[in-house]
Amino acid sequence: MHTLRDIHVRYFVVTYYLKQDGQYDEAVQVVSSLGKVISRTANVILDFKKQEVVKARMEQPIERDWTLIRDYYSKIYTQIIGELEKQFPPASGASTEKS
Repeated sequence: MHTLRDIHVRYFVVTYYLKQDGQYDEAVQVVSSLGKVISRTANVILDFKKQEVVKARMEQPIERDWTLIRDYYSKIYTQIIGELEKQFPPASGASTEKS
């Protein structure tokens, strides 16, 4: 089994799916490049190489604040974000909150 350390990935991608019961299901993936399908269907795309928000949208656009969105997902997906930041260390002054 490969870990993120074995594979050079760049993007953290979150897609929300509306279930029949009206609740959302969250799917997360890390990819090295963005294809048309991911770019079109994903709700949140974080580029860890450039440390920027490529896309942030639910039913309405979300503010493209790197630190705010990165910190939110880091609390939920600590290991994945940590591995991405080992490949692309945060810029000086960027948040690395681990609470």
